[in-house]
Amino acid sequence: MEQKAVVHVAFGLNHVMLVDKLSSLYAFGDGSQGCLGFGDGKKRFLPMLLSFFNDKRVIDVACGDSFTVVIAEVEGDPAQYRDFDYGDDGTLRKKTEL
Repeated sequence: MEQKAVVHVAFGLNHVMLVDKLSSLYAFGDGSQGCLGFGDGKKRFLPMLLSFFNDKRVIDVACGDSFTVVIAEVEGDPAQYRDFDYGDDGTLRKKTEL
């Protein structure tokens, strides 16, 4: 992560989120309650890029005991801002219905 120039770190009880200078989001730690956002519940011992945010500018991230909140800017149609939710497995996804 040294080459990524991390500009923000958020700590949860058992997980960590990182934002780099390019506004990319990385996660590692215990994903058993979906707090990492990968949806598989696995532990990650090294920071992994959250590809869901690849086309978004991550502005801020905060962690709680077993959750993560991300504020990100989405380019394009303003209606897309409300078109995302999360599945039962903790993954972020685009809503199929509004």
